[in-house]
Amino acid sequence: TFKLVPSVTEDSSAFGSSVAISGNFGIVGAFLENASGTDRGAVYVFDLTTGTERFRLTAADGTNGDAFGVSVALSGNLAVVGAALQNGQRGAAYVFDLATGSQIHKFAPSELAAPDAFGLSVAVAGSTAVISAPRTAEGGSFRGSVYVFDLATEHFVYISPQSEQVI
Repeated sequence: TFKLVPSVTEDSSAFGSSVAISGNFGIVGAFLENASGTDRGAVYVFDLTTGTERFRLTAADGTNGDAFGVSVALSGNLAVVGAALQNGQRGAAYVFDLATGSQIHKFAPSELAAPDAFGLSVAVAGSTAVISAPRTAEGGSFRGSVYVFDLATEHFVYISPQSEQVI
């Protein structure tokens, strides 16, 4: 049994607001962390066999108020992290390789508009990532939509209450 403690500890970081495990990896979101800027957020990767922090993940293009880490998902060596407030609440999601701690993808579909909150919820299994945009307004007020991203082909499938299309 371990108590996971981040390398950056500060009041009001919301450490533990999102969590995921896969194999020996555990990831923990701190979407209000201020170490890199006001409410930019961070995600911590831990080795669950030792309780040791392996990486502190942040968005390469992070800005104040992004809420990076509001959602997290993990499958094998891939982590998906939501930043639902990035770019004026349009949102974004990031994929990291946990073998190296490096960011390998950023998803922010061009049709997003404020306040879509893309990345408020994320999931990943194998090479498929699913990312929500619960406040999209296609066909009505805040009906929401979901994007399915194939990491192998780098294609999105956009699913809304009104339509489905490959992007």
